[in-house]
Amino acid sequence: MNNYARRMFLLWPAVGALLFFQQADAQFERLYESWRWAHFTTTSGLPSNIVESVIEADDSTVWVSTAKGIAWYDGYRWIPVIVDSLFPQQRVRIISKYNKGKMFVVLFGSLYIGDKHGFTKVIFPPPFEKGLISYVCSLDSMSYLCTHEYDGVFTTLMIGDKLVRQYNLPPAGKLFKVGSTLWLVASANLGFYRIRDNIPEKLLDLPIAVREVAENTLGESIIAIDAPKDKIGIW
Repeated sequence: MNNYARRMFLLWPAVGALLFFQQADAQFERLYESWRWAHFTTTSGLPSNIVESVIEADDSTVWVSTAKGIAWYDGYRWIPVIVDSLFPQQRVRIISKYNKGKMFVVLFGSLYIGDKHGFTKVIFPPPFEKGLISYVCSLDSMSYLCTHEYDGVFTTLMIGDKLVRQYNLPPAGKLFKVGSTLWLVASANLGFYRIRDNIPEKLLDLPIAVREVAENTLGESIIAIDAPKDKIGIW
């Protein structure tokens, strides 16, 4: 190979890499183009400008929970939905998807299920009619789990086909359903579990406050921890 050919052989990969990174950088910069973004406020229909969370239902409807209630997006505006007429503009912190476009909402320790047309409060049969619901997540299209606390005792309930029973899991303070994996923060934040095939696996044996869990298609997971101070961050 002569010197000219050798120089060209070394140059072309460098040029190709440069063009690739320039192209990638240009695509990234396009995200900053103002026409690609819309700023939603109460003038767009949001109940409040303080947003707690955004979640997509299984029918692709996007929902938002705010400091003054919840709303869904019709492609142009946000449409508020009252969860309970007794508390028409109450902050909603817990909202998650169920099935067939339905959503779960937890408000003042009570569980509600509904959709764009309204919500209905879930009445639990004895002995679970007393107590507070703190978290909820769907198991499948016909059943779901929720955390139940009464007189300082935490239990995990499974509800499905008009049947309510205790679920054989450690007492849950918080539940997450990511893909096919169920995650559980034990009551009083004492331990963090991954549940697969109804078998709990303790991953962290320490008091932590988990904000969120994410998992990719390979089963690799990350968690966001809010407390204690020396554990705050992404794990």
